[in-house]
Amino acid sequence: GEEEWGRGKERARAPVDPIAKLLQSKREPALQNKMVSLYNALVVKTDKDGRTLSQLFMKRPSAKVYPEYYLIIKRPIDLREIMQNIKGGKYSTMVGLMDDIELMVNNACTFNEEDSQVYNDALVLWDVAVECFKLIKGGWSKATGHGAASNTSQAASSLPLSGGGKRVSAGLGLGLADTSDSIGGTFEKFKRPLQSQEALLNTVKSCRSDRSRPPIWLAFKDLPPQTLNPSYYNVVKKPLDFATVTAKFEAYEYPSVNHMFDDINLVCENSCLFYSKETQQYKDAVVLHQVAVEKFIELTAKERETGVPDSQACVQRLLNELFLKLVNFKDVHGHKVSESLKDVTVTKEVVLEDAEAPCVRVLSLAKMAEWLREARYLRLDHLQKDFLSLLRQASETSQDPQVHKDCLALQWQYLEVRGQVTNNGERLWSPALESFTHRDVQKKVKGHESLSSSVSLDTVQSSEVAEEAEMEDVLPDESSKEYVQEASYGSELYRVGNMVYVKARGLQQKPHVALIENIYKDGSGDVWLEGCLFYRPEETFHLASRKFYENEVFKSDFHIISRLAEVVGRACVLFLRDYTKFVPEGFSDHDVYVCEFRYGHKSKSFKKIKIWNLPGTQPRLIARDFPPVLNRVPSMFSTKTNKSEGEWELETGSKTDSGARKQSN
Repeated sequence: GEEEWGRGKERARAPVDPIAKLLQSKREPALQNKMVSLYNALVVKTDKDGRTLSQLFMKRPSAKVYPEYYLIIKRPIDLREIMQNIKGGKYSTMVGLMDDIELMVNNACTFNEEDSQVYNDALVLWDVAVECFKLIKGGWSKATGHGAASNTSQAASSLPLSGGGKRVSAGLGLGLADTSDSIGGTFEKFKRPLQSQEALLNTVKSCRSDRSRPPIWLAFKDLPPQTLNPSYYNVVKKPLDFATVTAKFEAYEYPSVNHMFDDINLVCENSCLFYSKETQQYKDAVVLHQVAVEKFIELTAKERETGVPDSQACVQRLLNELFLKLVNFKDVHGHKVSESLKDVTVTKEVVLEDAEAPCVRVLSLAKMAEWLREARYLRLDHLQKDFLSLLRQASETSQDPQVHKDCLALQWQYLEVRGQVTNNGERLWSPALESFTHRDVQKKVKGHESLSSSVSLDTVQSSEVAEEAEMEDVLPDESSKEYVQEASYGSELYRVGNMVYVKARGLQQKPHVALIENIYKDGSGDVWLEGCLFYRPEETFHLASRKFYENEVFKSDFHIISRLAEVVGRACVLFLRDYTKFVPEGFSDHDVYVCEFRYGHKSKSFKKIKIWNLPGTQPRLIARDFPPVLNRVPSMFSTKTNKSEGEWELETGSKTDSGARKQSN
């Protein structure tokens, strides 16, 4: 068996019950100690024959032995990684830990056959985790003495041995949504204003067609793998699964229960759209939709009956929407501007009612998010005051010119979003609308212009958006634009519709392959082009096992703006059908590319092009004497998998986490 973390090997044979020992403490232990105890309870769990159940869950399956595992399981995770997350402080609440344990168990139940050893072991471990969580959660709920803790620990020593044929139920459905264990939380805990959303999600996740069967929502938890079921993505235009709905709820991205209901409704509609009426998936989706509708009607009945909306709840939704748009705001280069405020704190002394002395108030972006979740902000002007204080502190303390520019950008964006959310005072009026206006930001911008010539934006490191990073001092003067169909630079004449190489910036070694869509002269007389990029295979996110044609590119949904002077050559991109029949006149072989798919850099997906229709003038095509030999070459990432099995698994799981190992008899 696996030894417990933080305990000696001499206890491996007869381990002490971790939960019982934890509950003997008179004082409530630290959050990390609770997590370690729950983790150890899973590690030492054995069956009646003394077999350690956690052994198969300590390490994810080998990608060489079970390559199909990583096609079916999107987010692999194992116990070893869970412990690393605990040590690294990744989990801010016990709920986060339970979510990863639930993910691990769901992975095992999804990949392995029902009633198999791994399947049953996963259910037992989940029952153990749930029981331990409830014991830890209730152990110090009241001011109990040592005797009360002892009684609770006795219950912990008799944990269930079997899952009783039950599939894993949702963590939120077990009442796990408790934020009282936040690390470093020194403020009084308030009830979250998301009770309606949580109630709706819990109801949907607890729905079963039969007690002997797993909850219905698990069938729709993850989208079908595109490699195994590509027809699904041809039929369903807006794919969505319950894993995404849960993640959005936990990230507080739903302004109201109405928005959550819309997403749940979309999940059910997608299933009914794709599956036929005779299938179990269709029937389950109908049942799930009916349950969601009934619960939604119940949750919103009071507002409909009175005809008067809850004004405070409406204000909370507007404040949450405003804050979410600010923290997720990205500039044109893909840089999340709020990252500049991540480590900024402001310390103030605040006098509270019935307090003998002022208390110290530590303000940060994370703390503002927490207070919004706890509905502590009741007014827009209070939120605005705290947000501007953070921006002021960041500007005054940082020597980085980029931080100063980000603060100005956030102030301007705040005013824009505030106007949208409040409808410029028609939907919500507040003194904040008059105390801080665009004129205040414009004064700061004028004083900041001296920095603009010496400051450049950071290069975005992501492979998908690295092409976005451009120096701010080379952006066009858009005071006036004069569009033209062609323009010359040096001895070359470029027209709209030409394929060209554009000089790459940042870390890119090869020039971009781009289609010129527009050419124009700006107010300063400089000539610019707007173009659509064609990605090479190494610029896409794909499975290491995927193979590509030589000189294959993919039409992306990303566009660039560049000076015509940065064009470094001509290229030609042909649709696969044309590539096999013709050759372009005047181009060498290495400048001719073949294209068959579109690539979405946000969805990281490939879709076959049905209609090839490019604007402008294309080069003259000459019929081939013989069709070319289309060789497929392996991905550049495949060479990394030959180093060792461990490296392959680490690369495969870099975006995801893993589950349990399938038994082979």
